[in-house]
Parts: sequence; structure tokens; C-alpha cells
Amino acid sequence: MDRRGRRGRAWDAWGWCPLIVAMALGPAGAGAQATPVPDSGAVDAGGAGEGFHILGRAPHRRRILMGLWSLHPYHEAFPKLDKMWGLGLQYDGWFGATFINSYRDRSMMFGIAREWVVRETPEFGAGAGFRVGFVTGYDEQLLAIAGKIPAVPMGGPSLWARAGPLYVDVFYVYRAITIETSVRW
Repeated sequence: MDRRGRRGRAWDAWGWCPLIVAMALGPAGAGAQATPVPDSGAVDAGGAGEGFHILGRAPHRRRILMGLWSLHPYHEAFPKLDKMWGLGLQYDGWFGATFINSYRDRSMMFGIAREWVVRETPEFGAGAGFRVGFVTGYDEQLLAIAGKIPAVPMGGPSLWARAGPLYVDVFYVYRAITIETSVRW
């Protein structure tokens, strides 16, 4: 039993690591990713004249997530800015990460990212889009169904900015704002 009196879960968060790595690297060998964004000049991720897409486009970003924080503006039980010790990876439209959540449990998130609008130059970039996927490591304190299934569906809007190889992403899901720092690879 853990510190909250629950029995250990069969779907331990570390058991998801191979799945997340496979999902993140899967498109690499299959040729499923789109053509990379050119390195020079201002570009739109969708190409000239394509504009806004409701369902979004797969981002052309490959990055290693090295810092994760969460903000809980609507929940008094948590600190306003909380460090979530974690590590993750984004490979074009796929993402995955492992971290310590606000309840101090090991969690994993994995899914797809899509971008609505992107503006980039070789030195700077910014974009807006959304993410959908699954997150593990939560119980009924987050959602009533979370104690009954191994992974909870998640989704929400995201914003990002880049200076050189450094990224900052902001993602909203389940009454929390997640801030990620990462490096392009």
C-alpha cells in the first residue's frame, strides 16, 4: 500500500516508458513525418497561403523536455508554482514525458501535438495549438474515473516560444497550467 492507503497499481508509471519511446520514435522509421521547416526566412508551418487549420498540423519540432513546472490558479491545496521533476521528448507530432505530479506520484503523459499557427525565423519562433493524449499516475482526486482506469484522457490548448535552440511551452489541462522548458535536437 502507498502513503494514501491504496494498493499498488498494475499499470506502474515506469511500465509505460517503452511505449512512450516507441510512440515518440515511431514516425522516424516509417517516413510518416512531413517535410521539415526550412532553416532560413520567415515561414508558416503549413506553407505559404495555407493559414489556420482547425484540426492543426503536426509540428516539425524535435526537442528534449528538461524542466516542467505547474501552476494551479484554481486549486488552493497546491503551491502556485510547483516544480515537477521530469524528462520528456517530442518528435514532430508525438510527445511523451515522465514527471512527479502535484500529488507527489510518478506520472507519464503521452499523445499527439498539433499546431494551428506558427511563425518562425532562424533565431526565433512562436506558435499556438493543442495537445491530446493520456496521462497516468492520478486517482480520484483529479477525476472520479481516474481511480478506475490506468490512463486518463487529456487535452488542451498550448502556446510555445523559441529563442535559438531553447523552447518554452505552456499547456493547460485539468485546472493546471504546465510550463515546459526544452532544447531542440
